[in-house]
Amino acid sequence: FSLILFSYTIIRYKPKKIFFMCSNSFIDKGLFFLAKIMNLKIYGLISSWDHLTTKRFVDINKFHKLFIWNDYFKKELKKDFNFDLRKADSVGFPYYDAFKKKYSTENFITFFMPNPSMMEMSDQIEVLSFLNNYCKEKKLSLFVKPHPGINYKNIFKKFKNKRIKFIVPKNISMNLNKKIYDKTFFDEDLNKIIQKSKVIINFHSTTSL
Repeated sequence: FSLILFSYTIIRYKPKKIFFMCSNSFIDKGLFFLAKIMNLKIYGLISSWDHLTTKRFVDINKFHKLFIWNDYFKKELKKDFNFDLRKADSVGFPYYDAFKKKYSTENFITFFMPNPSMMEMSDQIEVLSFLNNYCKEKKLSLFVKPHPGINYKNIFKKFKNKRIKFIVPKNISMNLNKKIYDKTFFDEDLNKIIQKSKVIINFHSTTSL
C-alpha cells in the first residue's frame, strides 16, 4: 500500500529531488526505493550522532547530498564509507543551532532520561526519586525529558507534583509512523530549557553533543 501511495505522490507532484529528514527511518524505505527507480535526486539529513555508525536503513553512498552537523561527521563519512565530501555540507544541529537567542540560568535542574536499553527503568525511577527529594530539599524545580518513543504515562502519575515538569518529546523528533501536523520544526522550548538549567543530567545522547 505504501509503495502505491508513494508512487501516486511522486507522479502527482513531480519532484526533482526528495529530502529525507532522518537517515534511519525505516518507514521511508519504500520512498527511497522509488526515488532511485525514478532517477530523482536524493538528499538526506543526518539527524543524530549515532546514525552514521549504527542506525541506517540504506547505503550512505546512495545519497546525492548529505547535510551533517559538523566537520567531525565528514571524517566519519570519509573513513567509514569513503563518501565524496563534495556532496556533504556541515549545517549545524538544526533543532538548536538555528536559535541564537541567549537565556539566563534559572533555579531548576534538568534530567534527560536515557533509553531503557542503556539503563533499566527501575534504576531510572530511583534516580527520579532521588532528584525529586533533592529538589524538594533545595527548593529547586525539576524538568524531566523522557526518551523519545517510550511510554512514560505511569511515571507521570507516580511523580505528579508541582515541582516536576515532564517535557514531552515533540512528534518531529520521534520517527513515528503517522502524520505530523506541527509546522514548527525547531524545538525552541527544549533549547530554552537547556540554556536555563542550573544543572543538566544526562547519559549518552544527542543532547550531550
